[in-house]
Amino acid sequence: MEDAKNAKEQLESLKELQNAAAGRVPVLVSGLGDCICLAKVWLEFLQGKVCDEDYIIEEINLAKNGIHKSEMQLLLAKMELKRGETKKAEELLRKLAEYRPDLYSGREAAKILREIS
Repeated sequence: MEDAKNAKEQLESLKELQNAAAGRVPVLVSGLGDCICLAKVWLEFLQGKVCDEDYIIEEINLAKNGIHKSEMQLLLAKMELKRGETKKAEELLRKLAEYRPDLYSGREAAKILREIS
């Protein structure tokens, strides 16, 4: 539950930053909005709540920010693993590990692949 507590604190910090940036840097506010949505979904996942998978897939398909997209892909893969859909998860994790090895999400995907292989 430490992860959930940290995620909740991060979410509150992001909201404060978004409010502070409003009116000054509209592009930053938009990016922070993406981060807040992502943090909310991760928090739900960490708390064991049911996440809106259709929303996550839509975010992946529409994301213009590569980091946001890769984080959503990692979340979807972890959800698949939790449901026991190992093959689906492996496919998502492989793509992520190959496509974004420079990002945390790509390194985490590679780590999970090693653990489940």
